[in-house]
Amino acid sequence: MTKTFFHRFLLSAFCLLTGLYACNDATVIGTEFIDDEEYLYVEEDTFALRLHTLNIDTLKTNSADRSFLLGALNDSIFGKATAGFYTQLMLSADDISFGVNPQLDSVVLTFNYSNLLYGDPTASTSINVYELTEPMSSEVNYPLSQTFAVNETPIGTKADFVHNLTAGVPIKQYIDEIDGVDSIAIVEAEPHLRIRLNDDFGQKILDQNGTANLQIANFNDFFKGIYVEADPESEVMVALNVYDPLNRRPYSARSRLSLYYRNDSTRGEVLHLRVNDTTAIAANYNVDYSNSAVGQALQNPYPNSQEYFYVQSVGALGVTLDIPNLGKLGKEEVIINKVELEMTLLEKYNERYSNATYPPNIILRTQENGSDVLDNRHFYLSASTDSILREGENLKLLYRFNYTGSSYIESINSYFQGRLDGLLTDGTTFDNQNSLLFPHPLSDTGYRGVFGGPDHPDHPMTLRILYTPVTD
Repeated sequence: MTKTFFHRFLLSAFCLLTGLYACNDATVIGTEFIDDEEYLYVEEDTFALRLHTLNIDTLKTNSADRSFLLGALNDSIFGKATAGFYTQLMLSADDISFGVNPQLDSVVLTFNYSNLLYGDPTASTSINVYELTEPMSSEVNYPLSQTFAVNETPIGTKADFVHNLTAGVPIKQYIDEIDGVDSIAIVEAEPHLRIRLNDDFGQKILDQNGTANLQIANFNDFFKGIYVEADPESEVMVALNVYDPLNRRPYSARSRLSLYYRNDSTRGEVLHLRVNDTTAIAANYNVDYSNSAVGQALQNPYPNSQEYFYVQSVGALGVTLDIPNLGKLGKEEVIINKVELEMTLLEKYNERYSNATYPPNIILRTQENGSDVLDNRHFYLSASTDSILREGENLKLLYRFNYTGSSYIESINSYFQGRLDGLLTDGTTFDNQNSLLFPHPLSDTGYRGVFGGPDHPDHPMTLRILYTPVTD
């Protein structure tokens, strides 16, 4: 190991001194070491792969994510997928007062669209909203299939409508009272999902006027939150921007529960309950793979995806990636320069939901063999737009590993290098680690794809590693 380290040091120093720019901070992996097009002694090898499609229901809802899918999709390849979510709604201040004798005018739940729609854009759907009877905790990172107890009677329903992500929404706006009559204007708001809730539910909140329940610390004991679900038989799914702490999406303030009320002194009052950084929130994504191609694959023994493999955001459907011959490379002293994964999207299996596009990013996560817990090591693969090739009705994609620079993410080069150094002599173990590939992100996208596996006769998946041998 000492000699290897010394040679690596000399090689890195040579890279720096000769101005090959191989040690810069480029995002595409490999350029931080040695560029295969610029260094004479780079070698290339491809490796056999074993793939196994699986459903990892232990993946967690990212506590930073506040965009979620809502709806349902059903097809013969991926089965029946449904998506809903649970969330608390928060007061913005303590000591809320509704004045004397507050009376509800209306209560409305609204969410901003994230401009992502999957399935049939003309399909009709219905949405129900339920009140939680079980508390949530903002300190828990819930799995993607989490459930909580709810009151079985909906507090609101929006029936038989079609999502429209581009049309403005007419809403009433209180102007003033003129001669004892409310003056109301109709204004057009940005596109959003709008659900009228039951008056009894809204009045119940107003009736807490002057009580300790209107303190931030107590409010979620009184009102634990809501569950939002769509008709499971619908054929459409949308992404909703429940909360955006970075304001990356327009109109993020529209996502809220609004109580419009009057009291003995004033009219046109409103209280907004919102999601914020401290809100507990959880996805409820479920997939029934019965009588589907994925369901058949899941029943097959390991490895079940040598000819075709499947990825889907809803339900966290991904594959384990095993590289049985990587140990042969580990018998040499090498420096890994670049790792690329080439795979072909078989579009003839993706036609029905053509807008449920291939995942532009795939995340590789590691997991100790036999464990249900994924560790914190993340590697992102991005489809290189300059290398997308159309092959008839198929799409060949070159996914490159990107290094984000986050403190918990290490370079994929270093990851593979470490695995090489840790392999047993016969190369039969991969440092007791599984590598798992999933679409990214999971919470608010409907990405799905059928890809050619490593044994596909026409479009095999390949892993390409470029490396430099270290010699005396």
